[in-house]
Amino acid sequence: MKMKKTSILFLFLSFAMVSFAAKTYTLTLIVKDQATLQPMPLAQISIYTSSGKIDLGKTDANGKIEIPELGEKKIVVFVEAQDSRYQTARETFFNSKKENIARVIVMQFTYEEQIKIYDAIDEEYNDPNEPFISDLKDVDTSEFKDAEFIEGRHAMMKFLAINIKYPEVCILEGIQGKVYLEFFIQKDGRITNVKAIRQVHPSIDLEAIRVVRNMPKFSPATLKGEPIKQMFRLPVNFLLH
Repeated sequence: MKMKKTSILFLFLSFAMVSFAAKTYTLTLIVKDQATLQPMPLAQISIYTSSGKIDLGKTDANGKIEIPELGEKKIVVFVEAQDSRYQTARETFFNSKKENIARVIVMQFTYEEQIKIYDAIDEEYNDPNEPFISDLKDVDTSEFKDAEFIEGRHAMMKFLAINIKYPEVCILEGIQGKVYLEFFIQKDGRITNVKAIRQVHPSIDLEAIRVVRNMPKFSPATLKGEPIKQMFRLPVNFLLH
């Protein structure tokens, strides 16, 4: 009888140990490049946990890497591309339920590289003799339609919310505010010549410009049914919660 009780106790303890064992999960990352949104192979992946930095190796030919047996709810991931034109990406993932998750990280060009690209695009579109709409006071609005984000204003605000990365220096200093941007939407819908006409902080201003410059093409303005270049103004709000 004693042996039977001992066996039952052993089974109970074994079951309890399994039940209370730390739950782990797998984080799957797919790394893509900003220029083409194609997978980026051979990107170096590191994570930071409470145990410190862990180097995990590089993404495969499909830009993918799996990070198994993670036990912490908060994981900070660093991604470094082989190409020096790209800046190091830093992403923080929260997984309170410890469920297997997959995430995409888009590698951004360094600011200097982005400026080169933007300047080249602006120069391509820079025709001082091309007419454009800056306001509606001299336009028959019955024959004019504003440029708009392809999927509407709500989708545009969602794009901004998802893609803006609040500058860490501004988080530490508690800086927030609304940047007012002015830019052209060309006849083919491309955004060019973005500048901050009301500024908050250099880091915030540059981040607002970066995100707007990376928006997909708009549906261009039209006048009498024909596409026309339009000057556009957009406030971008940076708020700390």
